Amino acid sequence: TLYEYFNFARSFIIIESFIIVYCALIPMYLNGQTFGMYLFKIRFVQENGKPVGFGPLFLRQVIVNLMLPLFTLGFSCLLNIIIMIYRKDNATLADAISRIRVVDKLDY
Repeated sequence: TLYEYFNFARSFIIIESFIIVYCALIPMYLNGQTFGMYLFKIRFVQENGKPVGFGPLFLRQVIVNLMLPLFTLGFSCLLNIIIMIYRKDNATLADAISRIRVVDKLDY
């Protein structure tokens, strides 16, 4: 029904908003890291090694969470694994498009 559709849409928007805030805003203020990345001592940087800003992080999250799964019909995880295997820098498709790298925190 229409009521169920709007409930689903509202839930989707709330969840996606939280994901974008967590994955795009928090790394801006925590030296390129989310809380999980802090535990594993990794972080996001731009291709040139400079700190990453909101634009590339937002683009990466929109690609990862919205666009890629939609266009690959849910096979985005498999697609990213294949791309990572064949790229010399092991970057995912979203990393390559947004020009972000995940690096060891100790290296930078």
